[in-house]
Amino acid sequence: MSAQDLTRPGSAELAERVVQRLMRRYSLDTRCPAPDSSLDPAFRRWLSLASGMMPAELERAEPGLIDTRLIPTEQARERLCVAMRAPDQATALVLADPFDREQRLWLEARLRQEGQLRTRWYVAPAPALLAFVDRVERVRQAQESDRFGVRGPRRDDAGAAQVPPLEPLNRLLRRALERQASHIHLRPPGPDEADGGELLLRVDGRLRPLPPEPQDLASSEAGRRAANALLAEAMRHATGPDGLLRIAHGGGTLALQALRQDERIVLRLPEPVRPAPALAALGLESASLGALARSLAQPHGLWLLAAPPGQGRSLLLQALAREARATGQHVECLARPDAARLERALQADPDRLLIDGLPDGDDGTLAARLATLALEGRPVAIALAATTPWAAMRRLEQAGMDRAVLAQTLRGLHAQVLLACPCPLCDGDGCEDCDGQGRAGRIVASAWTEVDATLASAIAEGRPAPRLAALARRGGRPDLAQAVLARVREGRAVPEEAARAAALAH
Repeated sequence: MSAQDLTRPGSAELAERVVQRLMRRYSLDTRCPAPDSSLDPAFRRWLSLASGMMPAELERAEPGLIDTRLIPTEQARERLCVAMRAPDQATALVLADPFDREQRLWLEARLRQEGQLRTRWYVAPAPALLAFVDRVERVRQAQESDRFGVRGPRRDDAGAAQVPPLEPLNRLLRRALERQASHIHLRPPGPDEADGGELLLRVDGRLRPLPPEPQDLASSEAGRRAANALLAEAMRHATGPDGLLRIAHGGGTLALQALRQDERIVLRLPEPVRPAPALAALGLESASLGALARSLAQPHGLWLLAAPPGQGRSLLLQALAREARATGQHVECLARPDAARLERALQADPDRLLIDGLPDGDDGTLAARLATLALEGRPVAIALAATTPWAAMRRLEQAGMDRAVLAQTLRGLHAQVLLACPCPLCDGDGCEDCDGQGRAGRIVASAWTEVDATLASAIAEGRPAPRLAALARRGGRPDLAQAVLARVREGRAVPEEAARAAALAH
């Protein structure tokens, strides 16, 4: 930050200087004492007559009419002027100091740059203009909170006086949430001049650079380095000793998990709250969709769902719960429950249990209890983070579930991954809409394995995973690797996903 930036007055101080200067001019012109306030009707009439501009009633103006593309909010504060869209498509320019020649020249240059020819000029007292800009900003933040769940702290927020300036961080959070990112990776600039730092988002399971905002495209490399350094500094100061970053959100506080390690800051963003999807809306292959739907009608048994982290496992369980409830079943869906929480859920007399992951550090009590429930005839579906159903079975064994119980109670195995889709606008070549990645969204590839007597016997005997996989492919039934290749051949997944199919085959 330059010395000039440090000594630059704030908007309130600048407004006060403008008001005092205009008050002195008012006294000279009218030979009357200056009024106590620039909002005085006599002063406002004089300001309009002396400048030859119409008075602007900003107190009653709609915030949605402001044109922040022509005059961004920060420049409106710095230069004490705003642009507004008139109903007849003309541009209305409102100034607090109509006698500032430099200001007029700057506005005329902006108009030429944007091609805005039809204009009308208005004047308003500096406090009224700043109050309008504040109102516009509050409306914008409220809209962004509704859309993205993030806004900057306001003066009336509890504890706002103790919160450091978070605008760079909130701007980053809004952009990350808009792109449906799960994590932000930030490495501030290093001491070497060539090291400008790094800013990445994890979107659809992949790390990708965050494209610069339009106003950043024209900035210098030094400006981008300074912005990254400011962002890192804001995040360091805002993160508490518990590793949580707290920001104002919806009238309360939103706590985000932050990790700092080796000069890198990783911020985990909250998952958006969405209604449970319909099972048919997940895009599953018809064989998997039909098998999962049929499993919800079976009165007892154990079903195992396997997917790597971030590959739609929890969403699938939510869809299964919705489907079962639609048929009148009482469903308990538990995320990483311990044994005590499982017992409380059983007291509610559920028809079906859906378990999303196992807790860390369990002594085997939970897995043993789930095995007992399956043997008793309760329908139980367990979703685990694993690349194959056989890896998920191994995890259950390690958690304490007996292999013989697995062989006796397992009815079906479901495995899935999410694959990157080519951008439909550029066909994978990279465009502005996909941030130059050539990818847009993900599609599911899945495989269902029915556990028959032969496969159950092999599980009970402890056969290795390759043998179990070979038995599951009998009769031409596709496995997950083949399902991935089918999506690539259809053109619905990018060709690079074929490498994942090869990895899943082992």
